[in-house]
Amino acid sequence: MRSRIRRAVLAAPALLVACGLVFSRTPPAVPAQEGAAEAPEPSDATASRSRAELEREFAATMSHATLAGKWRLTKDGEIGDERSDSYTLGEVRKLDSGAWLMQARIQYGERDFTVPVKVDVEWAGDTPVIQVTDWGVPALGVGPYTARVMVYRGLYSGAWFGKGYGGLMSGRVEKRAEKPETASGE
Repeated sequence: MRSRIRRAVLAAPALLVACGLVFSRTPPAVPAQEGAAEAPEPSDATASRSRAELEREFAATMSHATLAGKWRLTKDGEIGDERSDSYTLGEVRKLDSGAWLMQARIQYGERDFTVPVKVDVEWAGDTPVIQVTDWGVPALGVGPYTARVMVYRGLYSGAWFGKGYGGLMSGRVEKRAEKPETASGE
């Protein structure tokens, strides 16, 4: 039981930060997968979209989505075995302050709760990069964590760091037909 909770605590930063973070190369063209978010083809029109349009698209892509993928623990320069995970998001919206608020559902052991995560989103051209720096997870009593996650064409990729360890993460952004239920009945 203890090792399961420890693994969940180690994976929790990835869950919370996956609410979007990463460094990645441009992915090769892949066939459309059922449930994956629509990925527009690049064009001159894509390059000329306004920041407001890009932000609306980002909010629509991430709100009520599941990030389904893999992660690997990194420690002492070694990359661990690949493990599956998924992150369930509720509403994602930009605040008046310019920061973004992401509702992240955390499930491990008998716990199931939603945590509001305030993140910064920087833009590399038309590509959002989610960022948290030295962020604690009070509900889990762990932290601080730092993460960077890139979201592009229905995929995400990123890196996160805790004290003395970190991880790599990547996967698909999948839209859900319905909003998830949470333990608090939201």
